[in-house]
Amino acid sequence: MDMSPYRDLFVSEARSHLSAFSELIVRLEDSSGDSAAIDELFRHAHSLKGMAATMGYEQIVGIAHLMEDQLSRIRSGEFQLLPALADLLLEGGDALARLVSGIESGSDAFEDTAGLIERLAAFDPSAEAHTHSHAGPPHEGADPPQ
Repeated sequence: MDMSPYRDLFVSEARSHLSAFSELIVRLEDSSGDSAAIDELFRHAHSLKGMAATMGYEQIVGIAHLMEDQLSRIRSGEFQLLPALADLLLEGGDALARLVSGIESGSDAFEDTAGLIERLAAFDPSAEAHTHSHAGPPHEGADPPQ
């Protein structure tokens, strides 16, 4: 089935989801415990994934699916939205926006998103929390840096 007549609708809807997604992440950086915003973020990722799957845009499906997976972990209470994950989700949103722009322009050249996909799939909140817990001030009596 030729899906090209639906391309413009996909681009418009995708941009709407991505815009809302970015705004919500920025809002959540100040109040990471807002479960309604987390649910809304999840719905935007889920909707984008479904639309992309219908259109056959597998690269978008893969990224949106991994973003959705991380948001699902937050929704289940496994962890809260950490700054490192917020940054990673924003990076994912930016990559998706570039891919959508490529679709709009009719370009078949998709960017290499393997690194982003790997980082989304491997995100470990406990490792992130551990990294930040050691980033505090030096112990009293420690020699100052030279």
